[in-house]
Amino acid sequence: MSTRHPSVAGLFKDQPDWINHLLQSSPAMVVLVDGQGCIRGFNLASEQATGYTLAEVEGQFFGQFLLGEDQVTFPQQLQAWLRGYALQPYQTNWLTKGGEKRVLAWSPTLIKNRDEEPLIIAQGIDLSHQHQFALDLQQQIKHEHLLNAIAGRIRQSLDLHTILSTTVDEVRQLLQADRVLILRFVEGWQGTVLVESVKADQWSSLLGTKIYDPCFQAIFGDASAPIGTSMIENVHTAQITPCHLELLIKFEVQANLVVPILQRISCGAC
Repeated sequence: MSTRHPSVAGLFKDQPDWINHLLQSSPAMVVLVDGQGCIRGFNLASEQATGYTLAEVEGQFFGQFLLGEDQVTFPQQLQAWLRGYALQPYQTNWLTKGGEKRVLAWSPTLIKNRDEEPLIIAQGIDLSHQHQFALDLQQQIKHEHLLNAIAGRIRQSLDLHTILSTTVDEVRQLLQADRVLILRFVEGWQGTVLVESVKADQWSSLLGTKIYDPCFQAIFGDASAPIGTSMIENVHTAQITPCHLELLIKFEVQANLVVPILQRISCGAC
């Protein structure tokens, strides 16, 4: 019984069986692409990484499985390969059958079959986890930058308003948000916007605005109790009270993240 996978077997009929078997058993993805950019071979590792079988991709244009700019630029990349140029590793964003995004690095090799037709052997490696690690590291660096910037401001000035203004600016840049503000509550859940960082060309400023929502009591509970972090991804689909939704819409909020800032109050000798 033959153990060769149909994704690769037979594509190199003028080559020894061990070549086909080697391509099929490779732990790396191996995709064969013809001169028109259509997939002609797809080994087992490719099926496992993408969720597609050979029957589903054979004859399909390689570029259609790519995302964004990669899909647009692939025809030019293919022509460069066929001319023997740019045969260095090529990184793409690939959409799996399950809808997941994978970062794949391809190492192409140009060959010709016995009919002198060009074929590209593209060996792929999944860099998704490394890519995510790089993103996490980048995010960590941004957090460290934020803390260093705030610490630097504290060293330069002991003025609380300056420190808070710097903080909201840095946090907005870090989160790439439209607005970051600090709302100070007093008794009865009456709030005032103390400092704010906002895209002034797109949104109106709320600095100094007094805000009262009768739903704050129901949302946050007793004023003496700790307030937890909360997040709303979409105000129109979230399970929130009508009065709270009305307030958020009034202030042009589409999504928000609320993080409590607890102030320790010293009562002197009490």
